[in-house]
Amino acid sequence: MTKQAVLLSDRAKGKPLPAGSLNYVDCSSNMTRFTSNVKNQAISTLLKVPVLGKQLNRIASGKAASSGTNRPFDLSCKSDYTSYESLTDYTYYGRHLPSADQEWLDNLPPIEKVAELFKRKKDANNNEEQTMCIKSTMLFPTFAQHLIDSFIDTVYHYDDDGNVVFDWKRTETPHDIGLLTLYGKTIPETKQLRKQSETSGEKGKLKSQLVNGEEWAPFLYDSNGKVKEEFNKLPVPQGIDGKMYAARPQVRAKLKESIFAFGGSRTNLTPNISAWNTLLLREHNRIAGLIEEENPTWDDERVFQTARNCTLVIYLRLVIEEYINHITAYGVDFEIEPEKWMWDAPWYKRNWISAEFAVLYRWHAVIPSLMKWGKNTHTTMEYLFSNNLLLSDDGMKGNLRDCFHNICDHRATNMQLHNSEGGFMVGRDKSALEMSRSCKLRSFSEYCGYLGTPAPESFADITQDKDLQKELKDVYGEVKNVEFWTGLIAKDHSCEAIMSAELTKFVANDAFNQALTHPLLSEHVFNATVGEKVFSKVGYALCCEVPSIADILQRNSEGGADFDKAKPLITMTDPEYEIPLCTVTKQILHVIFVVILAIAVAALLQ
Repeated sequence: MTKQAVLLSDRAKGKPLPAGSLNYVDCSSNMTRFTSNVKNQAISTLLKVPVLGKQLNRIASGKAASSGTNRPFDLSCKSDYTSYESLTDYTYYGRHLPSADQEWLDNLPPIEKVAELFKRKKDANNNEEQTMCIKSTMLFPTFAQHLIDSFIDTVYHYDDDGNVVFDWKRTETPHDIGLLTLYGKTIPETKQLRKQSETSGEKGKLKSQLVNGEEWAPFLYDSNGKVKEEFNKLPVPQGIDGKMYAARPQVRAKLKESIFAFGGSRTNLTPNISAWNTLLLREHNRIAGLIEEENPTWDDERVFQTARNCTLVIYLRLVIEEYINHITAYGVDFEIEPEKWMWDAPWYKRNWISAEFAVLYRWHAVIPSLMKWGKNTHTTMEYLFSNNLLLSDDGMKGNLRDCFHNICDHRATNMQLHNSEGGFMVGRDKSALEMSRSCKLRSFSEYCGYLGTPAPESFADITQDKDLQKELKDVYGEVKNVEFWTGLIAKDHSCEAIMSAELTKFVANDAFNQALTHPLLSEHVFNATVGEKVFSKVGYALCCEVPSIADILQRNSEGGADFDKAKPLITMTDPEYEIPLCTVTKQILHVIFVVILAIAVAALLQ
């Protein structure tokens, strides 16, 4: 049987889901669904009301940014107690809650046993079954992975066999969203990624090359598979020299032919992420060109730094105004408004990434088993490090716009247990559990209390799936023993949300208070008085616009031509997705509408 990727375009042609793929089924009770419907519909309606909506947006943004305790943290992964060093050593992850008791950690089930909860189940023919998300396209996990790699960087080294060994408690991140994937982590890395040219038309730009007439990053390796001298400060792709390809040296050599010179060690991991980073490279270079044209006397350094400022702010806006808006169930657009309400907020503090945040972004369940690139369909293992799929004639032929149409044509899978592909993806879930235990994260129940949601008293409070309740009990014994990461993924969510309420709160909290507290959005930087000095006149105007990935792609591909309407929309959200209303909700809202209409008519007749 030929395996098929799950494409939105196939659905439009009337094709059913291919074998091995199932739609998500909401297990919520009618009452739970009803109250959720009413709440989200009410918020959605109010946020669209002029003036009131703006104030509500600020309240909702502030609430999202302040779930739990505001920074600075009183503890970090440096020690189990507070000290001057633990409060100031930013090479360790912060932590929201104190370390778990060692006795509790020692009694947790083996990671191999817990990992069975993450594996996809198999059908009668021993084939894995994946559950599809009803809302997200693959643009959503593409953005999510790139975002995390843009500012989270756990310390690691290589063993004698080239395998990655992590120091889970420590980080080399600057803690602010800095697009490490595009600009590198250090000044020497950044310099190697730049053209550093004073030639007219090249000032401030990042290095690039033309492939099939389109702009792409240069290749990292030479024809002999060695890192080029001009890029010897850049990190090599994490894992490409390890055991994964030890028995397949020819495969490794072939992959290295199309590895790009990017800033992050994981930016080349999949074609999706490489394509997204390439689009940001084009946007930076486009903005640099506009800034140089407006300010011809500026040198390369100033043009680069100013273009970088602009690109970062546009990216920060995308984090809130496209990414977070996709995650929420409200069906409206949160907006970034850098004003006094934000700068004076109690959560507006210096960034410090927490261990909880670093653990919870292991969304391997949302990656489908297959993706189609050009003429062929590939498994996850087949397309790792395979940038050739973006460039070759059998792939996407170097057409970046078509790469994004392709990404948005694929459905993501659902955020839940038993939905990670066996092998590589489940291995990554094991890493999340390893980090959680190494950093001594507490139980899922305790984090529920921290977030202000009811702590589960039974496995039925985590999931309505009776089979999964039994599995959780078999693995953990008691509900109080369910780990942070397992609980976040196990917890039921409605069709309106793409993840559990607890996971949504954590993601929104860190996304809002990591993005909104960025130095480039601070009170004395992002304002009408100095904005044009910081970003240039043309750059500040760009930063004040509401951006979208679709707009950025359009202006950086095919000469800015309109999109082909016959091709998939550039969106994280399935174009046919609607916030579902259960039958009871529809009936009640219909009755309310009729009553209001009757009262209005009666008033007019008096």
